[in-house]
Amino acid sequence: MKRLFIFSMAFNLILAEEKADSLGNKLPLKPTRNVAFTTSEGTWMSLDVSSDGKTIIFDLLGDLYTLPFRGGDAQQLTFGIAFDSQPVYSPNAQMIAFVSDRGGSENLWIANLDGSQPKQLSKSKDHQFASPVFSHDGNYVYVSQTSWGQRTFEIWMYHIKGGTGIQITKSKPKPDTPGNQRHNAMGVSIYPDGKYIFYARRIGGFSYNANFPMWQIARRDMVTGDEDVITRAEGSGIKPKVSPDGKFLIYGTRYQTKTGLRIRNLETGDDEWLVYPVTRDDQESRFTRDLLPTYDFTPNGNELIITKDGGFYRLNLATKKLKPIKFSANVKIDIGPELTFPYRIEDGPVESRIIMDPVLAPDGKKISFSTLMHLYLANVKDGSYQRITKNNTGEFHPSWSPDGRYLVYVTWEAGGGHIWKIKADGRGAPQKLTKTSAFYSNPVFSPDGKTIVALRGSAKERLRTPGEFGGPSVPMDLISLKTDGSETKLILPARGLGKPHFTDEQDRIYLNGFSYSGIGRGNGLISVRLDGTDRREHLAVKGKGYYSSEKPVNARDIRLSPDRKWALAGVNNQLYVMPVPQVGGKAPVVDVNNPKIPVVQLTDVGADYFDWADGGKMITWSIGSTFYRLPLDSVSFESAITDTVKSNFQSPPALEIKITVTTNRAKPNGLIALTGARIITMKADEVIKKGVIIVKDNRIVEIGSSDVVKIPKEAYVIDLDGKTIVPGFVDTHAHWGEVRKGILDRQNWTFLANIAWGVTTGLDVQTSTNDIFAYQDLADA
Repeated sequence: MKRLFIFSMAFNLILAEEKADSLGNKLPLKPTRNVAFTTSEGTWMSLDVSSDGKTIIFDLLGDLYTLPFRGGDAQQLTFGIAFDSQPVYSPNAQMIAFVSDRGGSENLWIANLDGSQPKQLSKSKDHQFASPVFSHDGNYVYVSQTSWGQRTFEIWMYHIKGGTGIQITKSKPKPDTPGNQRHNAMGVSIYPDGKYIFYARRIGGFSYNANFPMWQIARRDMVTGDEDVITRAEGSGIKPKVSPDGKFLIYGTRYQTKTGLRIRNLETGDDEWLVYPVTRDDQESRFTRDLLPTYDFTPNGNELIITKDGGFYRLNLATKKLKPIKFSANVKIDIGPELTFPYRIEDGPVESRIIMDPVLAPDGKKISFSTLMHLYLANVKDGSYQRITKNNTGEFHPSWSPDGRYLVYVTWEAGGGHIWKIKADGRGAPQKLTKTSAFYSNPVFSPDGKTIVALRGSAKERLRTPGEFGGPSVPMDLISLKTDGSETKLILPARGLGKPHFTDEQDRIYLNGFSYSGIGRGNGLISVRLDGTDRREHLAVKGKGYYSSEKPVNARDIRLSPDRKWALAGVNNQLYVMPVPQVGGKAPVVDVNNPKIPVVQLTDVGADYFDWADGGKMITWSIGSTFYRLPLDSVSFESAITDTVKSNFQSPPALEIKITVTTNRAKPNGLIALTGARIITMKADEVIKKGVIIVKDNRIVEIGSSDVVKIPKEAYVIDLDGKTIVPGFVDTHAHWGEVRKGILDRQNWTFLANIAWGVTTGLDVQTSTNDIFAYQDLADA
C-alpha cells in the first residue's frame, strides 16, 4: 500500500501543470545535453521577409533565426527544447507569429521581434498548426489547424489581444461527414485589399497510395464566404502566394518526380513555370508543416525569396534568374536525456512473454493456455506448468469440457488445421475430431458436453490473405460437431461474428463482433439456436475509441455470465463488468463512458483475454503472462463509474498468478570464419577492405584485416571475396501487418523476408494486437 501511495504521488507530480518560464516554456522534459555546430544549409526551412525588406526570418531545426536580406551570419532568436517553426513578420515589422509546442502542445504564438514576451494565441491541447500569416492590419493571425480525429485542416483567425479564435472554413459540413469527404484547407495568402484569401484545398485527408491531383488552389470571398477552385494542375496546386500588387499568384505543383513553382497572371489567366525544381513537396505524407516551406515576395514584388537545395535564393520574376543568399548559422540545440541503453543479448532460456487464450478449469485448479505454439496446463496456486501434448503442430484456443475431463483445441500450420480433443490429464493421444483440413478457431463445448461449436474457414484463403492487421479476415462459418467427431453440421455463415460461447442454455449459442484488436467488428451480442434459427439481440457495448475515432466504438468482445445476468466487455483494451438489462426487441446500448446502468472498470493496464469461471461466480483475465481471478461478489457497484477517465483509478483486489513458461533459446554451435569480404564495422566510419570475422557459437569474437586476424584451424571457412558485410539493419518503424493474428503462423514470410534483406532487428510501432509478443518468443526460441 505504501508503494502504491508513493507511485501515486510521483505520477501526480509528473502530470502536474508545469509552470511557464519567461519564454513560455513549460515542457516537462528538461534539456540535459546540447549540440552545437555551424551550417550554411538546412532542410525544409520556412521563411518570411520583413516589410522594410532588410531582414529574413526563418526556422532551422526547431528554432527561429534572422538573417540580413543579402546574406551573412544568422542570429538565433529562440532557444530551448521547444520546437518553434514557420515564423512570419507582422505588417509593421514589430511582431512575429510562429508555431511552437513550448506550452506543452503545438499552438499558435506571437512575440516581439527579438522573441521576447511570447504570447500563446490558441489554447489547444491536441491540435496541429501550419502556416500562420498576419492580416494586413496586423490585428489577426490566420492559421491552418487540425487534430488527429478531425484529420483535415481548417482555417482559423486569432486576434492578437486574445480570444478563442474565429473559424473560417469547416472540415465537416455535417457532424457525421466521413473523413474522406471533409474539406481540407492549408496555407493562407491574403489579397492586397483583403477581399479574398487563397489557400490549397482538397477533399479528404492523408491517405495511402493517393492519386494526383490531390490539391488545388481555392479563392474564398471574405464578404460572401463563397469558395472557387481556380487551378486544375495535374500535379496539384499547393502553397499559394499573392504578389503585393495583387497581379500575380505563385503556387507549387508536382511535375514528374519533382516540385516547381508556377506563376499565374490573375488578370489575364496566363500560367507558366517560374522555377523548377525547388524543395520537394510533402503531398504524400502528413503535411504537418504545410505542403511546401513558406516563401515570400520582397516588398516591391520584383523578387521571390525561396528555399532550394538547402539554401535561400532570390528569384527575379522578370528574368527568372536565381541568385543565392548565402548564410552561416551557429546552431545551438538543447536536447533531452540520452535514451541509448546498451544491453547484452540474452543467452539463457526464453521466458514466454504472453499466455494466449487462458481458461480456468471448472474446478478452479488448473489454467489451460497456449504459448510458444503449444498447449500447457498451469497450477492456479503456484503457476507451475506442464505441456499437455507432444505434437509439433501449432496448438491454439483451448476450451474445457463441462466436467473438466477434456480439452478441445485447434491446430494450424501452412497445410491447414483441425479440431482436436485430449484428456485434460494428458494421458492418451489427442483425438482428431474433424475430417476436413481447414482454418478452425474458438471451439467450445455445449453445457451438456455432447456438442462442440466452432468457427471454420478456408485454409487456402487464409494463406492467400495479404495481411491480418486487426485479426483474421477469412470468411468463417459457425459449425457444430459431435464430441466423438462423427458428425459435423453447418449452423450459419458467421458474417463477422466470432468467439462463440454458451450460457446455461443447452441449445443457444452466443456470438459478437469479436476482434483481436481494440475495436469490435460488430454492434453487439446476439444468439441463435444450434440449428441457426431464432436469432436474438442481447446487448451492445461501446466506449471511447482511439486514433481518429470521434464516436463511441464497439466492444472487441462481450461475454455473458452463465445465468445471463451479467456481462464482461472489452472496450479499448480495458475490461468492464455490468448487469444485462432485459428490454426485449432491439438490444440496449451501453456506453461505458456514459453508462445508464452501473458499470465497473476492472483494469487500467489492459486485458488481453477474459472470461467467466465457476458458473459465473468468478471473473478471469490475463495481461502478458499474468493470470487474474476476481470473485464477482467482491466487485462493488457502489463505486460504479460515470466517467472512466479518472486519475485515481484503483483496480479491484484480484488474485494474480505469474506463469513463466521457459524453453531453451536457439543457439548455434561451432566456429566460422568469414573471409575476404569488405567489412563495414560499427566503429565510426571504419571500413576494412579485406577482412575476417570470426564467429564462435552465437557471438562475434574477432573482426579485423585478413593480414592481422589469425584463422583457427578448426574453423569452417566461408570465402566472401567480392562481397560486403554490414551490421544487421534495425527497422525502428516497422509495420508487420502480414503476420497472422490470434492463431500464429510459423511459416509466415514477413520475418524471413526481413532477414533476407539484412533487417535483423525491428520495432513494430502499430501492432493492433498482442501477437507480436508471441512471435518475439518464437524468434528467440
